[in-house]
Amino acid sequence: MKYANLLLILFSVSATAFAQPGKNLTFAQIAFGGGYETVVNLTNRGTAVYNGTLTLRPTDPTRPYPARVNGNSVSAGMNLTLNPGATESLRITSGDASAGILSGFAIIRSTNRESASLLEGNLTYYVKSADGAILDSVGVAPSIPIRQAVIPFDDFQTIALALANPTNQTATVRLTLFNEMNTQMGGVTQALTNNQQIPKFLREFFPGVSLTKGRVEIQSDRAIAGTALAFVGGEASSLPFLPSIKMYEARLDVPGEGTFTGHVYATILGDVVTGYVVDTMNGVPQPDTLETFVGRVRDGNLEISDLEGSNEISFVRFPGFNPLARTQSGTIMVYSLNPPRLEFSGTITLTAIN
Repeated sequence: MKYANLLLILFSVSATAFAQPGKNLTFAQIAFGGGYETVVNLTNRGTAVYNGTLTLRPTDPTRPYPARVNGNSVSAGMNLTLNPGATESLRITSGDASAGILSGFAIIRSTNRESASLLEGNLTYYVKSADGAILDSVGVAPSIPIRQAVIPFDDFQTIALALANPTNQTATVRLTLFNEMNTQMGGVTQALTNNQQIPKFLREFFPGVSLTKGRVEIQSDRAIAGTALAFVGGEASSLPFLPSIKMYEARLDVPGEGTFTGHVYATILGDVVTGYVVDTMNGVPQPDTLETFVGRVRDGNLEISDLEGSNEISFVRFPGFNPLARTQSGTIMVYSLNPPRLEFSGTITLTAIN
C-alpha cells in the first residue's frame, strides 16, 4: 500500500446511488384555513400494498387544530392504504373557519421499511377566494432530511423558512446570514425539540438586519426537514432546500509513517454521507487523485469502511460526529485479510473550511 494515497484509500468506496431504506415523506410546512389549502399527492410505485400513516403536527400545539383530510376530521393522524401503482390526493382543509390560518408539518410513515422506499409524493399550496376561485398555487417537493443547506436569495425581506424536527431528540440548528459580498451579517442558534416546527421570515430570525442579496447557511447536529418560500407581490414561490457541500482539510497521522494531507468535500443526506477526497501537497491539490466515498452516521458516529483490492479492508470512525463543529477527530484501522492482521492504525483530523 502506498501511504501517499492513504487518504484516498480510506475514503474510497463505490459511487453507486444510495437509497434510503424505510424513508419517510416529510413536508416541513402545511397551511390551511383562511383561504389556504394544502394538497399532498402520493403514488405507490411498488408491487405490494402500501400501508402507512399520515401525521399532522401543529406549529402551535396550544391552539385548536381542526384539520380535515378529504373532508374527514383527523385529531393527529390517519391510516393510509395505497394499492400497487395507485395515486391518491390528500386535501388538507380547516374544519373551523373562525380558527383562521393554521400551519404545521406533515409526516407519512410506514412500518414496512422496504415498501416505504417506493412511496413518492409532492405538495401544493392553494390560495382561494371566498367563492372558491384559485388565486395562487405553489408546488413543493418533499423535505429532504438535511444537516447542512445553503439558500441564496435576491430579496432578504421576502424569504421565509419553515424548519421542522421529526426526530425524537432535540436538534440544535445554526443559521448564519451573509450579504452578497460574503460579509457575515448575523448568526442565530435555534433549538428544535421533538416534533417542533418553526415558520419564520428571515427578517424575523435576524431582526434589524438590512440587506438585499445574500445567502443563509443552515447547519444542524441532527437531520431536520425544511422548506423555503419567497413571497413577492402577494404571490409565493418555493426555493430549493437541498443538502450543501462541506469542505474540510484532512490530516492523517500514522505512527512511524508520517503525516498525509488532503481536502474532503462531504454532503450529508439524512444519515448518509457522500463526497470525495483530493490529496494535497503543501496545501496544493494534486491532479488525478480525486476519489469518492460513502459513509453513514450511526448512533451519532460517522462510520466508513472500504475493501481495498482483494486483501485489505479499512475502517474509519469519527465518534460524536457533529456538522456544527469546526474540528472532528477520528480513528483509522487497516487490516490484511490474508494473513489476518492489523496492518496499521492512525488518526484523521478534519478541519472545516466553509
